[in-house]
Amino acid sequence: MSNSAHLDVSDMISNISLEPGLPDDVINQPNLRDLISSTKFLLLMECLTYAIFSVGFVGIIGNTLIIITFCKVGFSDSINMSYLAMAVSDMGCVASIVWSGLCWNSNFFDSVIAIEAREVVLPTGGFSNIAFGKITAMITAFISLERCMCVVFPLKVKTLITRKRTVYFIVLNYVLHMFPAALVYIVIRFEWKFSEQRNRTVLGLKYMHNPNQRALTDFIWLFYSLPLQFIPLITVVICTIFLVIALNGSAQWRKAYSQTTTKEGQNSNEIGISKGTAAKRRTRSKEGRIGKTVTIIAIVFIVCSSPATINYAVTRAEPEYRASEQYRKLNLFVSGSVACVNAVNSSVNIFIYYNMSSKFKLALKKLLCLVN
Repeated sequence: MSNSAHLDVSDMISNISLEPGLPDDVINQPNLRDLISSTKFLLLMECLTYAIFSVGFVGIIGNTLIIITFCKVGFSDSINMSYLAMAVSDMGCVASIVWSGLCWNSNFFDSVIAIEAREVVLPTGGFSNIAFGKITAMITAFISLERCMCVVFPLKVKTLITRKRTVYFIVLNYVLHMFPAALVYIVIRFEWKFSEQRNRTVLGLKYMHNPNQRALTDFIWLFYSLPLQFIPLITVVICTIFLVIALNGSAQWRKAYSQTTTKEGQNSNEIGISKGTAAKRRTRSKEGRIGKTVTIIAIVFIVCSSPATINYAVTRAEPEYRASEQYRKLNLFVSGSVACVNAVNSSVNIFIYYNMSSKFKLALKKLLCLVN
């Protein structure tokens, strides 16, 4: 692979991974449009990595608890499978971001491990982060669409979205997005090389120059291109707007129904309600909580994904903003900040589930030995 191809791939992951894999001389090269010195820039980026480590620590623990808790709760509701699959992809996303931040913090590798971190991070952190991020995005779009179908086709949704079809979607989603990320290892080779700067032998990367392998790189780039970036986000936005309207309408209906039932009960001196009515209310309440949970997850996803999508679009539209051009430091800092926001998106679901699902809350408390 030529150097230009290397930079093209680096530009692709620079919007998600904290470090695009550029050599030190590209970062340290002086430029008239640089707002801060290279030393201050590197210090700023290292401070950003500490923020990512903090968020990532919460995310790894939180997603681990989510996975264990949903395995204990069970999958009688097909949406629990989607929640579990999302927790796994969120775990991979957070781990990739933390690894990328660790690679940027070169002091760790300079003193502990003989790895050329800013080369190795490209396939090990960047592409895996992209893949897991897209898996999370597709699952979020799927559960948002499922909730919309529950509103539009309440009597048919159980036959349209079964547990088996949910499993098929999850497996296909993982295979579809992880396969291109795995193909990158055909294009690169890990090899030991001597680093003059560190005066030691380190593990780095060697890029293959075979035309077929270059074509493979182009395929990976096309697969992770801009249109695919927008599809899940647009789907989630549309479904979220629909769900918010539906939830507001449902809340108004329940309020009116409750007032009507109360008046009827007072007029007829009724003390209780039938078992059938109580069961219907519990079902509506459960569906309402699931709808609210999905809506909150979707809103968090929209808020946290929009900066990455905008940054990605600006990178492709403005060549000078790319990680190897005039505004490279601004690009890297914004990309690092976007990575931190993405880590937040992959770390907050445990708080949403805990506050919105009584069954999850009880199972988590039992897991943590907070209740008998």
